[in-house]
Amino acid sequence: MEELIFQTSQLLKQYPELLNHQLVGIAATELIGWLKGKFNKDSAKEKLKLIEEDNYNDETIGSFEAHLEFILEDNKNLQKELAEKVKQVEQLMAKEDISIKTNKINISGDHNITIQDVDSKGNISISH
Repeated sequence: MEELIFQTSQLLKQYPELLNHQLVGIAATELIGWLKGKFNKDSAKEKLKLIEEDNYNDETIGSFEAHLEFILEDNKNLQKELAEKVKQVEQLMAKEDISIKTNKINISGDHNITIQDVDSKGNISISH
């Protein structure tokens, strides 16, 4: 589920750019509409709106991801629906040769570590 949340937020961060590509933009807009329909709290909807408008910061993304985790937790059907929507956007992006921008790096060794994101201040989110 953590990877799905990360993928979703990475796609949404690129939303304004995705709108420049007709089919990808439509699929990304449908993803946002689907998310809006699942969030019950106004604060969650506001975070999504800020991301949609490209007016977000790291705190906004973190809060959005926390809201998303809350609605997906213990709900396999919602997780499956979201995964399908994310996959659809990613497939269209691949067709249009649009890369998914991410700062994710995998480091292998005795312990696998995934660097989730590096923000503009150089702060690193790590999971293992």
